[in-house]
Amino acid sequence: MTLVLFLIQGPQLPSSRVRVMNLLHELHAHGLQTQVIRYPNSWRERLGLLPECRRADVVVIQKTLISPIFLQLFRLASQRLIYDFDDAVYLRHDSAANINSRSRMRKFAATARQVDLVIAGNDLLAKQARQFNNNVVVLPSAVETRGVPTRDYSRNGDRKIIGWVGGRNNLPHLQQAAPVLARLAAKYPIELRILSSEGIDMPGVNTRFIPWQLETQNAEIAQFDIGIMPLPDTPHTRGKCGYKALQYMAAAVVPVVSNVGANAQVFKNGEEGFATNNNEEMLQALATLIEDPELCRTMGLRARRRVEQDHAVEVIGSRLAGIVQGQ
Repeated sequence: MTLVLFLIQGPQLPSSRVRVMNLLHELHAHGLQTQVIRYPNSWRERLGLLPECRRADVVVIQKTLISPIFLQLFRLASQRLIYDFDDAVYLRHDSAANINSRSRMRKFAATARQVDLVIAGNDLLAKQARQFNNNVVVLPSAVETRGVPTRDYSRNGDRKIIGWVGGRNNLPHLQQAAPVLARLAAKYPIELRILSSEGIDMPGVNTRFIPWQLETQNAEIAQFDIGIMPLPDTPHTRGKCGYKALQYMAAAVVPVVSNVGANAQVFKNGEEGFATNNNEEMLQALATLIEDPELCRTMGLRARRRVEQDHAVEVIGSRLAGIVQGQ
């Protein structure tokens, strides 16, 4: 039986959870044995990983950028070495004064050169990796659809609920939509629900902050009428893999997103959601859905079918099983 060792950032961190932890059951169903280890901070513990690498048939480094010396050691100890990433790890976050980082880019380039295969979350990330390794495949992020609550379209409230889910580091992205939401609130009865670790003020908009919890997030998303994902168009955000949109779609909630990164690739624009290029387009998309509940229902159900077909855990898990086995 093939043993796959995953070296991850942490089981509760989004990337590790979405691209590894959530897929383990599917990998087991395809006959793979798995071992997951959080990449340690101390060099002694890192050295302790070498026997585990030698024992495994495949070692997958998930997102972590490893120092050159340990990268070389893992290369020597591993029969087959893979790097998986779903973010622009070669750049700093948009919140940094300067997103470009020579050290990050050096580590990324060295990693891509050393591994046997790179698994990228979208086409842009794959293009970046192909500068250093020709053996690159694209594997989108997966979202659970089985047993996930979905939007009840028989329910019609007095106000339309527009929702956003994400980490606090990305709250400035939501703030980008403040002018749109304020104009929308002046014309329609809406409520903005922020599902995160903290909230923000949105002048002129009836806003409700809901503390994010892994156990309750799906039920909360299913209460949305529309899910939004505003993004600035930057080198960092172009590496995004559209996971918020996938979460909305899994709940049969229509996604309205900025046309940045992989957002426009996860659904058919105008049929299963809206990918907008500016604030005016986002405002128009939201107004259209508010004024036409039947269109909202139709698009939400289409979005759900799309995510079941292309991004469900069982679909992506099966593809990952084939990739790690070299099929």
